Amino acid sequence: YLGQLPPVTDKPPYDSNRRAKLLCEAFGTIVTLDKVFRQAGEDEDQKSFRELLANLRDANPTLDDWMLLM
Repeated sequence: YLGQLPPVTDKPPYDSNRRAKLLCEAFGTIVTLDKVFRQAGEDEDQKSFRELLANLRDANPTLDDWMLLM
């Protein structure tokens, strides 16, 4: 699990290309980044947005997440 959302309108590039899939599988180490830099900030809007992104990433959005997007 890479913690990334799937492509919006397409399959991942390694899905149908055998060589690309083999290349992705060749990596022996996966680095998980656990600090968000692009959505930095400590005000409530930034905190809510970071939580929304994490919930979407984990396929677990809440009603509050949906309301924030409206």
